[in-house]
Amino acid sequence: MLSKPHSSTPKTAVCGEVNLIATGTLIQGSITSAGDIRIDGKIDGTVCADARVVVGKEGEIHGDIICKSADIMGKVRGTIRVEDLLSLKETAVVEGDIYTHRLEISPSAVFNGQCRMGNVESMVSSLEDEPEVKIDHVAKATA
Repeated sequence: MLSKPHSSTPKTAVCGEVNLIATGTLIQGSITSAGDIRIDGKIDGTVCADARVVVGKEGEIHGDIICKSADIMGKVRGTIRVEDLLSLKETAVVEGDIYTHRLEISPSAVFNGQCRMGNVESMVSSLEDEPEVKIDHVAKATA
């Protein structure tokens, strides 16, 4: 009888669970996940997920979000890149630019920034090819 060889390397399971950053939690640094993430605490850094990101009413992110889909109910200050659907719910406050394929905004949500819709990967790669614009501030001469 043939048997499977015993391997010492762990097998990676498909992540079907939601990672939770609870209220009262502060994380300083980037988070990367293969599964869904729900943020009810505060993050100072980038949140990157291969799945869905949910920012709860008490959630706050100071940094970028990169994910497949997202529901925002809390506060985000940074660039949001969503491959499919971005939904800004009633209590959402977003300060920053959005790149998404589809966008849903509740009438009472707050959004200050620019939005570009379409294929997110092609938009981001074309933006990276653009030359950087540098503006120098010159002090006014006093008479």
